[in-house]
Parts: sequence; C-alpha cells; structure tokens
Amino acid sequence: MTAHPSADTSVRQRSPIDRVAEAFLDAKLAQSPLLATYLGVPGSEDSLDDFSIEGRQAALDLVRQTLSELDAAEHGIVIDSVDMVTIAALREELGVGAQLLARIVEGTDPTVLNVLECPVQSVRDAFDLMATETPQQWQWILDRLRAVPTALAQYADALRFSASHGAVVPVRQVTSCAAQCAAQAEASTSTYSALLASATTIPEMLQDDLEAAATAANAAYGALAVV
Repeated sequence: MTAHPSADTSVRQRSPIDRVAEAFLDAKLAQSPLLATYLGVPGSEDSLDDFSIEGRQAALDLVRQTLSELDAAEHGIVIDSVDMVTIAALREELGVGAQLLARIVEGTDPTVLNVLECPVQSVRDAFDLMATETPQQWQWILDRLRAVPTALAQYADALRFSASHGAVVPVRQVTSCAAQCAAQAEASTSTYSALLASATTIPEMLQDDLEAAATAANAAYGALAVV
C-alpha cells in the first residue's frame, strides 16, 4: 500500500501589512464611489466622488496616512514573501499617487482633464455599469443622477483653481473635452437620456423624477462645456 503525504491545510494568517492594505482599499472605495462601481463593489451606488481640490486633499491625506501606517507595520515584525510583494506594490502606487495629488493640490500640476480618463467620462459612463432590474436599483440611479450637478460643479472649481495657478492642459484636450460635454448636454446624444429611453423596467413612480434628474445632469454637462 502506497502512503500519500497529507495535504498542507495551513492557512496564512492576515498580517499587519495585510490589514494596512485592506484598510487603504476600504477607505479609497469610500472616497470614490465611482471606483467602487467600476470594481463591482456594492454599497455606494447612489453617490459620486468629491472632485473638488478639497476632495483631492482628502485623497492625499489618505495616501500619506497609509504610507505612515505601512512604515509602522513594517517595523519589528516578521515579513513573509506575500508581505514583501504587498509592500512593494503599495509603495509604488502610493508614492506615485502622493506626488501627483500633492502637485495638483499645490497648483503646480493641472487637475486631470483629457479625452479618455477624467471626470468628464467617468461621471458619464458609470451609469452604463449600474444594474436596472429592480426599483431599488433605479432609486440608486436616480440618486446618482441627482448628484451629477454637484460633482461637475466641484470639478469645474478644481479646473478653475488649476488655471488660476497657471496649471493647464493642452488646448486640444480642453476643446475635445468641451465637445464631449456639449454632446452629453443634448438629449439626442446624452447617454443619460438614452438610458431612460431604452429601459423597460423603470418603476412608474420614479419615471418623472428620473427624467428631471437626467435633464439637470445634462444641463450640468452643458455648463461644464463652457467653463
């Protein structure tokens, strides 16, 4: 009879490094409902990010706090290979993030504005990832639509802050993003209007509110186009 070695059933225990990384992710998702939506993490479908300079400062504070906690967690503990990978990845991400956020907050780098990945697109496209099957899901869409004007106003203020410090992006990015905003402002080309027009599961009691919220969100894009 052949003896077979027993399988290793040991489970790696969460280390202090793991807890720092997990706490950072939880806090980052709390700061960025849009990131949560893109990652499929439930719990903040009814809200949007704070795109103001104060919001960028809060993100910078979180990064700096996490780096400090990572330093403390590394001191005097046994670090395995998993922790080493986590530390390297976190330090790389947080280090780059801290530098970028600090320059934006200080006004030496412009608030992000480009035709591929900035609030112009993320606030528009997040709704494409939201479920539309139940009344509760439509209520979340309504609440998030209602948050669009505030989010874009915060973003506009951040752009003005950058411009006031002489930190601006190339004019072609500005004009192209303005064109994207202008298209979103028109009901005939708005993704918000298209979402409502094509949906078959909208609760009747929310229909008018959704249409009004979509109209206001489209108008907010129109205002952003001429900032």
